[in-house]
Amino acid sequence: MGWIMRVCNACHVSVRTGADYCPLCGNVLEGGQGEVQDEVSVPAVNHYPDLTSQMKQYNFFRRILLFITIFGCLFSALVNVLVTPGIWWSLIVLAVAIYCWALLPALLRKGTNYARQIVFQVVLTCAIVIAADFITGYRGWSVSYVLPGVLSAGIVATGLMAIFNRTRWSQYVFYQVIVCVFGFAPLVLYLTGIAHSLVMVLVTVGLAMASLLLAVIFGDRTIKNEFIKRFHV
Repeated sequence: MGWIMRVCNACHVSVRTGADYCPLCGNVLEGGQGEVQDEVSVPAVNHYPDLTSQMKQYNFFRRILLFITIFGCLFSALVNVLVTPGIWWSLIVLAVAIYCWALLPALLRKGTNYARQIVFQVVLTCAIVIAADFITGYRGWSVSYVLPGVLSAGIVATGLMAIFNRTRWSQYVFYQVIVCVFGFAPLVLYLTGIAHSLVMVLVTVGLAMASLLLAVIFGDRTIKNEFIKRFHV
């Protein structure tokens, strides 16, 4: 009995099979047409990726995000009680957190550029909460507390994406730098008197600077090449 070694371009694996579709993702296998070889001459092993290791990384990543979410919600509630006890804006932070977790499966869908999705959701969330602040009479909680919190979460999330996807880091670095640049917006708002929470400003700017510094140290050439490719300069 013979076999054919074929390749799945989506999973980047070689599959010893006579089938036409990848057993991992279902995409059409390529190559190997007519290349039937002796079963005895080659070990009966398919070169599948280490799915156990990938699942462990995924679960670890989810635990980190869950910790950040719970800590952020509790911190927002504490600041809410101590600073503005009459305005329960921390409930909006909780709603945003639930919204983000509801989107998590879509963000982790195969083939998705996670960092791009995170930046898009950060911008969308900031726009929604600022609009909600204006609709409810504008008290400044959106730019003083929620905006820095959402940006901080985006900075941490894109940073984690780069850490856990080092082989594809070049696809994420552009969006990592973009969200870090957005992270300086609370400082500008504070210096102009629009925002009023120095603590939130320091947290967001500190995370942005740390993430940018790590990106420059570990991938200065990658950053330059990525911006040249995207802006054609």
